[in-house]
Amino acid sequence: MRKTTALTISLIVLAMLSSYFPLNADAEMEGGQTQVKPGMNFFSINQDIQLGRQAASEVERQYRIVNDPVVQEWVNDLGRRLSSRTTMPNLPWRFRVVNTKDVNAFALPGGFVYINRGLIEMTDDESEVAGVVGHEMAHVTLRHGTHQLSRSLLARYPLAMLGNAGGAAGAIGQLGSIGLSVAFLKFSRDDEKQADIVGVQTMSKAGYDPRGMITIFQRLERLGSGRGTPQFLSDHPNPENRMQRIEKEMSMLQTPRGGGNSPQLYIQARNRLRSLSSAPGADYRSGGAGSSPRGDSGGGSRNRSRGDSRAGDLPARDFDTYRSTNGLFQVDYPVNWRAYPQTGASVTLAPEWAIEGNDVSRGAIVSFFDPQSRGRSRLSLDRALALILEQLSEANEYLREEQGARYGGYLAGAEAKATFMTGRNNAGHAERVWVIARPSGNGVIYMLLIAPEREFKTYEPTFQSIIKSLRMGN
Repeated sequence: MRKTTALTISLIVLAMLSSYFPLNADAEMEGGQTQVKPGMNFFSINQDIQLGRQAASEVERQYRIVNDPVVQEWVNDLGRRLSSRTTMPNLPWRFRVVNTKDVNAFALPGGFVYINRGLIEMTDDESEVAGVVGHEMAHVTLRHGTHQLSRSLLARYPLAMLGNAGGAAGAIGQLGSIGLSVAFLKFSRDDEKQADIVGVQTMSKAGYDPRGMITIFQRLERLGSGRGTPQFLSDHPNPENRMQRIEKEMSMLQTPRGGGNSPQLYIQARNRLRSLSSAPGADYRSGGAGSSPRGDSGGGSRNRSRGDSRAGDLPARDFDTYRSTNGLFQVDYPVNWRAYPQTGASVTLAPEWAIEGNDVSRGAIVSFFDPQSRGRSRLSLDRALALILEQLSEANEYLREEQGARYGGYLAGAEAKATFMTGRNNAGHAERVWVIARPSGNGVIYMLLIAPEREFKTYEPTFQSIIKSLRMGN
């Protein structure tokens, strides 16, 4: 089953707000290679570094880093060699190996790069590691993480952004409690295409055989065809014609192929990793062994049992529990979905395959909304719901409230208001959003339950279970 609809949301600042801004990153030919232009960005390089350092601290608190001098010496050497050939060699680049068998790598804004032990162990040549790391470093130098965040901020605070009123700087404080944001780890296919191009350029300039990028991606695809999608390909959606595009870029580069055997230090480091005691197999997103900065971080429950969720899988009948980090609410969700916290009182619950970049096609959002923060006196529940609907329509122009759909009821023991929004998105697909709001202190707790129109009845029993499971407080 292919994903057909996508409610655009911010998985970063406030879980319900984002927009369909086109990627401002047209590529053009110049000087024998493709020139990639980064998209719009409201953040400074120093703010990228600050955000990345905050997220890196959370990563290293929540799961284990390989502490081996030979491994660290090798990865430092690899990182120096590559970073010196990027467009941002003066970033505070830092490279770490994560002690997990999951095949993955990721990079945070500002130059904080993490390579899973499982990926290194499966390689045959250092150029394959360089291909993945070069790709990750391209996400950093193209500033894809804060580009996505800028898009979300522009949807949330358009006047502040256009007026240069410091919206980006103000967001730094809000992001302090978020930790490892989905925006910094999950990218669009356009982002992946750009990272492939810039990554192969970087590794070639550093003297690595660029065919290493092709062989490692081929290896990852073969791994996925046999046992489910590897985590790297889950986080990094495979762009169309990936291999052909990389080969085309290689043909324009003046780098000799087959540049000798891998250095002895790489071989020693890889062999030491293979000989270390067994590493946990839970991915950093899953909330399993070693905890999870991206799954149930900072208050989400540990998973009792979590099967792999493949594209199109229906919600499981068994549920896990998410607890907000500020203790405001608890809510249950299917065990084959993931919990993506954004702030202390905001979480997106969805199957991993249903999220791409800032878009979610099937799932639920639970969040806290404080109307007073908008400079108004406290609003009635009806007005607060209307304001939420208004903001959803602003961020997703095709969504409109169904005529006569609004009704009253109870949610978590309190009076609530609910309605439905529908519309046909830019791809021409109809989707449906169930919106429910109830008072909570000085604000409102709201739930958004999202599915394609034609599948809504299928998901409705799961949505009903999620709604009924909401509990306030501890």
